[in-house]
Amino acid sequence: MFGVGTRREIRRLRHLLHPPRHERSTRRVDHSMMPMMETGAKRSAQARHLNHHALFYALEANKSTCCISISNERQKSRASIILFRGRILSCVHGRRGLPYHTYGADAFHSTLVDLGNPLTQVTAHALSEGLALAASSVFLGEKKEQKPRQELGNFVQSTQEHISKIKQPGCIVFKDVQMQTHCILYLCNGEIAGLYSFQVGWIEKKVEQYLSRFVAKEPHLLAQAFVLRVCSLESLYDLTIGLSGLPSSRADKLSWITSPVSQDSLAPMETHMLAEPALKDTFRLNHMPRPRHRRDLCQGISFPNSATRHGRFVNSGRRANLV
Repeated sequence: MFGVGTRREIRRLRHLLHPPRHERSTRRVDHSMMPMMETGAKRSAQARHLNHHALFYALEANKSTCCISISNERQKSRASIILFRGRILSCVHGRRGLPYHTYGADAFHSTLVDLGNPLTQVTAHALSEGLALAASSVFLGEKKEQKPRQELGNFVQSTQEHISKIKQPGCIVFKDVQMQTHCILYLCNGEIAGLYSFQVGWIEKKVEQYLSRFVAKEPHLLAQAFVLRVCSLESLYDLTIGLSGLPSSRADKLSWITSPVSQDSLAPMETHMLAEPALKDTFRLNHMPRPRHRRDLCQGISFPNSATRHGRFVNSGRRANLV
């Protein structure tokens, strides 16, 4: 009997430390990066076809609430920006080779550097204001962790009831012993704003039932809760960062609080996307729109440089060689 119990405990610990491949979650900082919405409005373009400076000005003026995902496969960098009414509510940036992620203003500065690379992919998808606030609670909210001997179901139930009672935005993150994220529950205004599973994706139907089954099926997971305590738009404004980089005044703050919100958050994305490659892309050999342009430009580069003959005038000792 003792040997059977020991083998079961060994299998349980082995499952925690080395879960099956189909049950493993990604090793990225998933609870920091906002998952991509599978449904709803979404716009995507490469940086070389996008005027990101004009786009950021337009998003801020439009008071857009959305998530902007920025990635570059060559330099292995990734960033996520959550906008709330045109201002940066949270920003995270990571790159392979660096042992840490940057957040806030530092992350936004690194993101702007990545946007200078023409191959950087920019994708924006619309978010509800409740989901944006709940996702940003990871960065700006108060943290509460599950106690060592507390059951997962008990912690989730009590925490969800508390967040719903105070009607503040927050989220509950489910992790394993390796600190890999498996599921995220988003809460706002006393209701579930969204539920994301890294195995299934966004749960659109019967969210509460899926959450109950998930907690019962994965009792070995650990949970962390984050609550963003904001009482007004004025206090929320002080937590945000201007997207355009321009200094803000009291008048800008008042206008941000009182002015109406745009119904189409991604309208600036369509306006500032270029249908054709820009002029600078025409002279980039790796991104020629047509093979003929590439061949003609290579022939032009191979022509003899006539400036070499005129350069002999610089050396007075060679004037005798000129006709």
